Amino acid sequence: MFSKLLIAVIVFSICVSCGIRIASQKLLWNDELFTQVETIDRLGYSDIGRAKFPEGNLSPLFYLGQKFICRWTDYRLPVQWNGEFCIYEPRGQVLLRILPVACMSLAVALIFLYFACRVSIPAGFLGLAVTLSGFSVWAFMPEARPYSLWFLLCSLQAMLFMEILDGRNARKFWPWVLMALVNVLLSLTIFFSAIPIIAVSAVLFFGQWGRYMRNCIFVTVIPLAGCVLYYLLAKRTYSNLSEDPASVLRMLKSGAVLFFSGGIFAQRDLILTNIPPFWGYFLGVGSCIVGWLSLSKRGADVLAGFKGFFSALVMMLVMVCAVIIWFFGWRASGNFGIAERYFIFLTPFAIFLIMSLVRVLWSFAKEDGLYRLMVVVGMGSMIALTSLWTHIHLMKWGPFWSL
Repeated sequence: MFSKLLIAVIVFSICVSCGIRIASQKLLWNDELFTQVETIDRLGYSDIGRAKFPEGNLSPLFYLGQKFICRWTDYRLPVQWNGEFCIYEPRGQVLLRILPVACMSLAVALIFLYFACRVSIPAGFLGLAVTLSGFSVWAFMPEARPYSLWFLLCSLQAMLFMEILDGRNARKFWPWVLMALVNVLLSLTIFFSAIPIIAVSAVLFFGQWGRYMRNCIFVTVIPLAGCVLYYLLAKRTYSNLSEDPASVLRMLKSGAVLFFSGGIFAQRDLILTNIPPFWGYFLGVGSCIVGWLSLSKRGADVLAGFKGFFSALVMMLVMVCAVIIWFFGWRASGNFGIAERYFIFLTPFAIFLIMSLVRVLWSFAKEDGLYRLMVVVGMGSMIALTSLWTHIHLMKWGPFWSL
């Protein structure tokens, strides 16, 4: 255990070093600057807690963390921001991104540690490679926004979800209590956290874990109440939705027209940057194999985790499509659009789904060396292609990603 923990600490340290180096070279951009000027510098702790911030992300937990760091270091943005898309501010580029870098690095280290402890050290390194090959990790690690914190909490949620799905600790109370705590923190991190909370809770409730009905309600109701509370506290941001109920239907209609007329394909990166297309292909082929295994009653001992994560991810994707339709309609009515970072919660669940799939395929291979070699080559190819794809997409971000 000590060696695994030591490796995790080393992974965390390397990720922090890389994250700080990238942050120091990446300019502060519009959304980070708006958050810093209008929320962190202007508001006090109590105002943040009461959702007095002018933003629509509803992220009090992140804002409080940033406020603490700025108070502790006596930092305020030293330059006058007049709406420029990017500015160069060397100290702020590092200081304002310390919390996101630490959160993302901790998530990466914990993913390694989880699979190293629950499966094997090679599985831990595989989980690490799958995680680091993804776009979301590198794109949002050095960004002073709530997305790294969201990624960390969703990673913890996925670990606890796996603990229950595997059945080893489902009867114990601690994974349910910890999941409830994580879900509450998620509800205070961003409004869209309701999507993974609902998906995970639905799978647990309607699956064989439904016999723990009180536990399912426990991990769902309180966190969702937190999401609703902060929506109501900050609903002035969305006041145009409630003034005219008919506008909601008009927006949904406009969004549906844009969605089904091909608008989603014009912005396909909304989902693909969180689950790269190569992993989608791997999951598609693997799912066919798992379906055959299920029909033939083979490998049932390792199928529970895959089925649970697959069901949760499908539910999330359905809700994501609904959100995209909503925002297409919102943009058509003159409001802001939607970006891929709103769906970063898909990434940790995709990682755990991929790892669950590999466990199924590896278990099915048993002592067949050729089959296992195919699994290794397939995984290696997917990691290499996804890493290259991630690099290309990061370079497309232009001058404000100034590596």
